Amino acid sequence: MVKNRFRELINQSLKNTFLISMAVTNPIEKSMIQTTNLQFSYSKKSTFQFPDIHCEAGGKLLIRGKSGCGKTTLLHLLAGILTPSEGVVLIKGKSLGALSEKEKDQFRGAHIGLISQRFHFINAISVEDNIRAAAYFSGKSINANELLQITDFLSIKHLLSRKPALLSPGEQQRVCIARAIINAPTVLLADEPTSSLDDDNCKEVIQLLETLCRQQDTALVVVTHDHRLDEYFDHKVKLS
Repeated sequence: MVKNRFRELINQSLKNTFLISMAVTNPIEKSMIQTTNLQFSYSKKSTFQFPDIHCEAGGKLLIRGKSGCGKTTLLHLLAGILTPSEGVVLIKGKSLGALSEKEKDQFRGAHIGLISQRFHFINAISVEDNIRAAAYFSGKSINANELLQITDFLSIKHLLSRKPALLSPGEQQRVCIARAIINAPTVLLADEPTSSLDDDNCKEVIQLLETLCRQQDTALVVVTHDHRLDEYFDHKVKLS
């Protein structure tokens, strides 16, 4: 049994090495995100198989699907928060599976911005300190001008001294965006960024994300069940 398990591990390692070499030697031009044969299992009875995806620098990808189809799981695989049971995730040509947990944390902090469904604010501190915390925990520093430029663009500069709990849902969403982009990521991943917003705020938020990613040449991936976003994306993947 031990020998069989060892053989399985060796075969899987060889398979992943082959997939990485294929992805690297056949890169999609300017690809910031590329996946190959991606699978993830929460248990033997719950396995997700995902289509191969790619997104170039400055590009945008919409991933749609009903609740329970694995949208958030896929996003967490792209962010390196989860490790696939099979397949390869390349971000900027680097395989996340080849990194240690510490290296993944460092890589994520340097290159990946994540907008989660739940904002996870530190409610005891101000909006400004919540934004600065993202840079601090990534080992980066930001100057006052950078912070003011981003928050002014997002129309939340006047809210910097307030506590997050006192903001409207639309204002909280903008703070979450500021926190995700403060480190100038090359990849921005957004999980249901508009599902709790009305039509006007939905339009404003998605257009802000588009503009920010275009200006910074950032790859944008949005996962959602919100049909209102379809018109803003040409590149779409549907999960079933």
